[in-house]
Amino acid sequence: MKSVIESVEVADRLRMIEAWIESLMHKKSMPGMSVGVLYDRELVWARGFGLADVEAQIPATPQTIYRIASITKTFTATAIMQLRDRGLLQLDDPVCRHLPWFRFHNRFPEAPEVTLRHLITHTSGLPRESPFPYWNDFNFPTREKMIESLTGQENTFPSETRWKYSNLALSIAGEVVAAVSGQPYHEYIYEHILEPLWMESTSVFLPEGHRSRLAVGYG
Repeated sequence: MKSVIESVEVADRLRMIEAWIESLMHKKSMPGMSVGVLYDRELVWARGFGLADVEAQIPATPQTIYRIASITKTFTATAIMQLRDRGLLQLDDPVCRHLPWFRFHNRFPEAPEVTLRHLITHTSGLPRESPFPYWNDFNFPTREKMIESLTGQENTFPSETRWKYSNLALSIAGEVVAAVSGQPYHEYIYEHILEPLWMESTSVFLPEGHRSRLAVGYG
Protein backbone atom coordinates (compact mmCIF):
# COMPACT_ATOMS: atom_id res chain seq x y z
CA MET A 1 0.00 0.00 0.00
CA LYS A 2 1.27 3.47 -0.85
CA SER A 3 2.12 5.51 2.27
CA VAL A 4 0.08 8.61 2.97
CA ILE A 5 3.06 10.84 2.28
CA GLU A 6 3.44 9.43 -1.27
CA SER A 7 -0.06 10.52 -2.25
CA VAL A 8 -0.01 13.18 -4.97
CA GLU A 9 -2.72 15.13 -3.17
CA VAL A 10 -0.80 15.09 0.12
CA ALA A 11 2.46 16.03 -1.61
CA ASP A 12 0.75 19.07 -3.18
CA ARG A 13 -0.54 20.16 0.21
CA LEU A 14 2.88 19.77 1.79
CA ARG A 15 4.37 22.02 -0.90
CA MET A 16 1.70 24.59 -0.07
CA ILE A 17 2.55 24.30 3.64
CA GLU A 18 6.25 24.75 2.88
CA ALA A 19 5.55 27.87 0.80
CA TRP A 20 3.29 29.27 3.52
CA ILE A 21 5.91 28.65 6.24
CA GLU A 22 8.66 30.29 4.21
CA SER A 23 6.41 33.29 3.50
CA LEU A 24 5.47 33.58 7.17
CA MET A 25 9.09 33.41 8.29
CA HIS A 26 10.03 36.18 5.87
CA LYS A 27 7.09 38.36 6.95
CA LYS A 28 7.76 37.86 10.68
CA SER A 29 11.58 37.93 10.37
CA MET A 30 11.75 34.50 12.01
CA PRO A 31 15.23 32.93 11.77
CA GLY A 32 14.13 29.31 11.77
CA MET A 33 11.69 26.60 12.79
CA SER A 34 11.18 22.85 12.63
CA VAL A 35 7.85 21.38 11.58
CA GLY A 36 6.46 17.86 11.63
CA VAL A 37 3.24 16.19 10.51
CA LEU A 38 1.82 13.18 12.34
CA TYR A 39 -0.69 10.77 10.85
CA ASP A 40 -2.19 7.96 12.88
CA ARG A 41 0.47 8.47 15.60
CA GLU A 42 3.31 8.26 13.09
CA LEU A 43 5.63 11.08 12.06
CA VAL A 44 5.18 11.06 8.30
CA TRP A 45 6.92 14.30 7.36
CA ALA A 46 9.40 16.64 9.04
CA ARG A 47 11.57 19.47 7.86
CA GLY A 48 13.69 22.29 9.22
CA PHE A 49 13.37 25.81 7.83
CA GLY A 50 15.93 28.60 8.09
CA LEU A 51 18.59 28.68 10.79
CA ALA A 52 18.81 27.40 14.35
CA ASP A 53 21.79 29.71 14.96
CA VAL A 54 22.09 32.78 12.76
CA GLU A 55 25.60 33.78 13.86
CA ALA A 56 27.04 30.29 13.32
CA GLN A 57 24.85 29.68 10.25
CA ILE A 58 23.61 26.36 11.66
CA PRO A 59 20.49 25.22 9.77
CA ALA A 60 17.32 24.17 11.56
CA THR A 61 16.57 20.47 11.07
CA PRO A 62 13.89 18.02 12.24
CA GLN A 63 16.29 17.19 15.10
CA THR A 64 16.61 20.80 16.34
CA ILE A 65 15.09 21.33 19.77
CA TYR A 66 13.56 24.54 21.09
CA ARG A 67 12.77 26.12 24.42
CA ILE A 68 9.06 25.38 24.89
CA ALA A 69 8.42 27.93 27.64
CA SER A 70 4.79 27.93 28.79
CA ILE A 71 3.90 24.71 27.00
CA THR A 72 5.19 23.26 30.28
CA LYS A 73 1.91 24.47 31.76
CA THR A 74 0.18 21.82 29.65
CA PHE A 75 2.37 19.17 31.27
CA THR A 76 1.57 20.51 34.75
CA ALA A 77 -2.17 20.52 34.11
CA THR A 78 -1.94 17.03 32.60
CA ALA A 79 -0.17 15.82 35.73
CA ILE A 80 -2.90 17.31 37.93
CA MET A 81 -5.55 15.52 35.86
CA GLN A 82 -3.64 12.24 36.05
CA LEU A 83 -3.48 12.51 39.85
CA ARG A 84 -7.21 13.30 39.86
CA ASP A 85 -7.88 10.17 37.81
CA ARG A 86 -5.86 8.14 40.30
CA GLY A 87 -8.07 9.44 43.13
CA LEU A 88 -5.23 11.30 44.84
CA LEU A 89 -6.83 14.73 44.57
CA GLN A 90 -9.93 16.55 43.36
CA LEU A 91 -9.89 19.63 41.15
CA ASP A 92 -11.95 21.58 43.68
CA ASP A 93 -9.62 20.79 46.57
CA PRO A 94 -8.36 23.96 48.27
CA VAL A 95 -4.68 24.39 47.46
CA CYS A 96 -3.83 24.54 51.18
CA ARG A 97 -5.10 20.96 51.60
CA HIS A 98 -2.03 19.78 49.72
CA LEU A 99 0.36 22.68 50.40
CA PRO A 100 0.07 23.84 54.03
CA TRP A 101 2.44 26.73 53.28
CA PHE A 102 0.07 28.21 50.69
CA ARG A 103 -0.74 31.61 52.20
CA PHE A 104 -0.89 35.09 50.70
CA HIS A 105 -2.38 38.47 51.59
CA ASN A 106 -6.01 37.96 50.63
CA ARG A 107 -7.69 41.23 49.64
CA PHE A 108 -10.99 39.43 49.07
CA PRO A 109 -11.69 37.19 52.09
CA GLU A 110 -15.29 36.73 50.96
CA ALA A 111 -14.16 35.02 47.72
CA PRO A 112 -14.00 31.21 47.43
CA GLU A 113 -10.83 29.50 48.58
CA VAL A 114 -8.27 29.11 45.83
CA THR A 115 -8.53 25.59 44.44
CA LEU A 116 -6.47 23.43 42.11
CA ARG A 117 -8.99 24.14 39.36
CA HIS A 118 -8.37 27.86 39.79
CA LEU A 119 -4.60 27.39 39.52
CA ILE A 120 -4.64 25.51 36.21
CA THR A 121 -7.35 27.68 34.61
CA HIS A 122 -5.79 31.05 35.53
CA THR A 123 -8.78 32.03 37.66
CA SER A 124 -7.06 32.07 41.06
CA GLY A 125 -6.70 35.85 41.12
CA LEU A 126 -3.04 35.46 42.04
CA PRO A 127 -0.51 37.85 40.49
CA ARG A 128 1.26 36.94 37.30
CA GLU A 129 4.70 36.48 38.87
CA SER A 130 6.68 36.11 42.06
CA PRO A 131 7.99 39.51 43.24
CA PHE A 132 11.37 39.31 41.55
CA PRO A 133 12.67 41.08 38.38
CA TYR A 134 13.67 37.83 36.67
CA TRP A 135 12.36 38.83 33.26
CA ASN A 136 14.87 41.70 33.36
CA ASP A 137 17.93 39.98 34.81
CA PHE A 138 17.05 36.29 34.18
CA ASN A 139 17.98 35.54 37.79
CA PHE A 140 15.08 33.23 38.59
CA PRO A 141 14.27 32.57 42.25
CA THR A 142 14.57 29.15 43.83
CA ARG A 143 11.36 27.36 44.81
CA GLU A 144 12.23 28.17 48.44
CA LYS A 145 12.33 31.90 47.65
CA MET A 146 9.07 31.64 45.71
CA ILE A 147 7.39 29.96 48.69
CA GLU A 148 8.86 32.40 51.20
CA SER A 149 7.84 35.47 49.19
CA LEU A 150 4.26 34.28 48.63
CA THR A 151 3.09 35.44 52.07
CA GLY A 152 3.99 39.02 51.12
CA GLN A 153 2.02 38.97 47.86
CA GLU A 154 -1.64 39.82 47.42
CA ASN A 155 -4.26 38.66 44.98
CA THR A 156 -5.25 40.93 42.11
CA PHE A 157 -8.85 39.69 41.77
CA PRO A 158 -11.21 37.53 43.80
CA SER A 159 -10.86 33.90 42.81
CA GLU A 160 -13.32 32.52 40.26
CA THR A 161 -14.31 35.95 38.92
CA ARG A 162 -11.82 36.90 36.22
CA TRP A 163 -9.19 35.24 34.05
CA LYS A 164 -5.63 36.39 34.72
CA TYR A 165 -2.58 34.64 33.32
CA SER A 166 -0.30 33.58 36.15
CA ASN A 167 3.08 31.90 36.01
CA LEU A 168 2.99 31.93 39.81
CA ALA A 169 -0.24 29.92 39.93
CA LEU A 170 1.11 27.21 37.64
CA SER A 171 4.35 27.07 39.62
CA ILE A 172 2.24 26.37 42.68
CA ALA A 173 0.31 23.72 40.74
CA GLY A 174 3.67 22.08 40.02
CA GLU A 175 4.34 22.03 43.74
CA VAL A 176 1.00 20.24 44.20
CA VAL A 177 2.10 17.59 41.68
CA ALA A 178 5.27 16.97 43.67
CA ALA A 179 3.54 16.95 47.05
CA VAL A 180 0.70 14.62 46.04
CA SER A 181 2.79 12.20 43.93
CA GLY A 182 5.69 12.07 46.37
CA GLN A 183 8.11 12.64 43.47
CA PRO A 184 10.09 15.71 42.43
CA TYR A 185 8.22 17.53 39.66
CA HIS A 186 10.77 16.72 36.94
CA GLU A 187 10.77 13.03 37.82
CA TYR A 188 6.98 12.83 37.75
CA ILE A 189 6.77 14.58 34.37
CA TYR A 190 9.39 12.29 32.86
CA GLU A 191 7.94 9.05 34.24
CA HIS A 192 4.25 9.73 33.63
CA ILE A 193 4.19 11.95 30.52
CA LEU A 194 7.43 12.17 28.56
CA GLU A 195 8.55 8.55 28.72
CA PRO A 196 5.13 6.99 27.92
CA LEU A 197 4.84 9.30 24.90
CA TRP A 198 8.42 8.56 23.74
CA MET A 199 9.26 12.27 23.98
CA GLU A 200 12.98 11.64 24.05
CA SER A 201 13.98 15.19 23.13
CA THR A 202 11.80 16.89 25.76
CA SER A 203 13.00 17.50 29.31
CA VAL A 204 12.40 19.72 32.32
CA PHE A 205 16.15 20.32 32.67
CA LEU A 206 18.30 20.43 29.54
CA PRO A 207 20.67 17.43 29.41
CA GLU A 208 24.20 18.25 28.34
CA GLY A 209 23.82 15.90 25.38
CA HIS A 210 20.95 17.98 24.03
CA ARG A 211 22.67 21.33 24.29
CA SER A 212 24.25 21.21 20.82
CA ARG A 213 20.78 20.66 19.27
CA LEU A 214 19.16 23.61 21.03
CA ALA A 215 18.16 26.53 18.81
CA VAL A 216 19.36 29.98 19.81
CA GLY A 217 16.53 32.15 21.08
CA TYR A 218 15.75 35.37 19.23
CA GLY A 219 13.18 38.01 20.00
